Amino acid sequence: MPEPPLAKQVCTAVGMLSLPSPSGEKTDGQISLAAIRLVNGTIQSTARTEFETQWLNSPANEAEGPDPLALARFSEGTVVALHDAERTLSKLGHAQRDVLEAANIVDTASMARLAMPMADGFSLYLIAEQLGVEPRVDSAESIARTTGKIYLRLAKALENRGIRSYSQLIHAVRQLEEQSNASNPYL
Repeated sequence: MPEPPLAKQVCTAVGMLSLPSPSGEKTDGQISLAAIRLVNGTIQSTARTEFETQWLNSPANEAEGPDPLALARFSEGTVVALHDAERTLSKLGHAQRDVLEAANIVDTASMARLAMPMADGFSLYLIAEQLGVEPRVDSAESIARTTGKIYLRLAKALENRGIRSYSQLIHAVRQLEEQSNASNPYL
């Protein structure tokens, strides 16, 4: 059975935000994580939680395999859209990373590099602006919503360029990464 087009796949968009301490400083102590499930471009459900990074990295929790949003169930059978996936995954504990890495992850920054190679930059905010999406990044849920909207717009743009399925997207991203690595002698 052929894969569904990217823009028609059920998508779980994930947003994460480090929360400020009571004094207003950004710290690595508290994280807000949100996920939205998009079906045919419409939000069907939302999950959100806040937790301490010490909880993520405690040996007891790592052994149990905590999943604060029940992401394994929430994202099952979907494409998981993250912006700057490597950075986002690096802030999670091993168990949460394993859950997301087992899914079909799509990095919207990589999608943008394919669809808009001449863009001014590839931050979530800049990509959103360039695609005409309101760049809301004030909460984990707004980041997830912005990521989901960006995913849908980029999926349509890439489909117009012949990249229609998840496997074609992954192949194109790998080729782009190989070209970037080959042109940078310092890597």
